Amino acid sequence: MVMGEREWRVLRAMDGTRDLEGIALASGVSRDHVSAFLDAAEELGLTGDAEPHQASSSGPAPQRPVVCLPGVGFSCSGSGSCCELADSILFTPLESARARAAAPDVLDAGHVGERAFTPASGLDGTLLAVAAKDGACAYLRADRACGVYDVRPHGCRTHPIRFVDVGHEIRVAPRFVCACELEPSEAPLTHARRGAELPPELWVETLPAVVRVGAERLPRAEALAWSDGLRLPDGDVAAWCSEKAAEAGAAPIDWAAVRAQVHGLSREHAWRAPTDALALGLRWIQASLDRDMETADPDAEARALAGHTFVGGLLMGGDVGRALRSLEARVRIARRFPSESKAHRFSQRALVVVNAVARATGGW
Repeated sequence: MVMGEREWRVLRAMDGTRDLEGIALASGVSRDHVSAFLDAAEELGLTGDAEPHQASSSGPAPQRPVVCLPGVGFSCSGSGSCCELADSILFTPLESARARAAAPDVLDAGHVGERAFTPASGLDGTLLAVAAKDGACAYLRADRACGVYDVRPHGCRTHPIRFVDVGHEIRVAPRFVCACELEPSEAPLTHARRGAELPPELWVETLPAVVRVGAERLPRAEALAWSDGLRLPDGDVAAWCSEKAAEAGAAPIDWAAVRAQVHGLSREHAWRAPTDALALGLRWIQASLDRDMETADPDAEARALAGHTFVGGLLMGGDVGRALRSLEARVRIARRFPSESKAHRFSQRALVVVNAVARATGGW
């Protein structure tokens, strides 16, 4: 299906928590146009009531071995950058109760929980999203320290680690959206050795049963074997991604489309303060799209690619070519980051910022 920018804004605002007026306000589209779009979608059978999502109580597969990306450790620096760049920070109801008890004055949530927490999706209260204050988690203090660190939610404790069940084992690797991932550390990504040792509330992704690799649709085991058999480059990561994407049948990057998408995201987030982390990241990305000079960061690029392939990240969406093109685009954008970014506290590493902004604005 192809739809215009206005319709896409309406669709993104339909998160299950808004009525017609709320969708119109959130999308910036008139109520009449929103109503017409919804009527058309209903006629096509694209809307309807869905059963609320219920979190699984069984947790990760108990007997699956847990395998971490070799040679990688992780230790949180406590700098608070992820609290300002994350798209949303999720709490279970129990975790929200602990946070409200530990810092009752934050948004007065100790008395009225709804002031700080709303359902993460629709009306389902299985997971709650904390309110943002000045673009950051409401519990991030003025000194950029976590105000509920000792009772912070499990998602914050494991961020930015990714857990993926690939069928015969659970693989663990960093997402590469945090500067801490490049700092030397002896701390393991997880102490768990089997699925039963992982907390039941932990979100474990599952590699699809069938994955498209180029023109072929392969069973999970075969697709994973193909991914594991890739010989990662010793040199240019972007060039390698481009070559493999072409082999998978993906078209070259449409930079005009990328510019239009980033420009649209910048307009969508125009309400943010100029010093907001996400606003800064989008501004740097826009500036990089107008620069020709590239400065590679071989260590960061190689680590990001290794983690992505290890957990089957190229296979997760079912379109290997598209995943490779996306990674290539983010690497090339990071290489062109403007010099002003290097002097800012959010600069971290350019590829980290690009990945974090991409994840926070829809995963492009």
